[in-house]
Amino acid sequence: SHDVLKNKLENKVREQLESEDKLKKLLDKKTQEKKVLVAEVLKLRGEKQNMVQQHSTEMDAIRHESEAQLCAMRVRHERALIAAQSQFNELHLIYKNYKHNIVHKIANIDSTSNAFEAMIQNANIGSLSQTECNKILENIIQSIERMEAENQSYHDILQK
Repeated sequence: SHDVLKNKLENKVREQLESEDKLKKLLDKKTQEKKVLVAEVLKLRGEKQNMVQQHSTEMDAIRHESEAQLCAMRVRHERALIAAQSQFNELHLIYKNYKHNIVHKIANIDSTSNAFEAMIQNANIGSLSQTECNKILENIIQSIERMEAENQSYHDILQK
């Protein structure tokens, strides 16, 4: 009976030791898994920090590039505006000169037509010779041709 009891106790002690060994191995395994998880978390934190820094750097670069493009667009726009204003001023001056010349030419045409009327009346009366009439007609034709040429030059300038 003593041997049976001794045997039972030895079995219990062995079972207890085996159980403790299993627990120790399980604890070691859990500790190792925890270390791996901590290392993974630290690695992910580092990657996150790098990504945040890279994102910030890229955003700064994009912001800088956008500001540079906006500035360049503003400069181009201002140059185009200045060129358009200059062209407008030039065309306005041409228009004013053209208008002045047209008014002047209309006045000349009016006085010329009155003179023609008087000449025709004089020719009808017989006070002008055929040569004088031809000379007057030649002057009229030349005057009209000069006005047409000047008109064409204004139209050419406006076309540009």
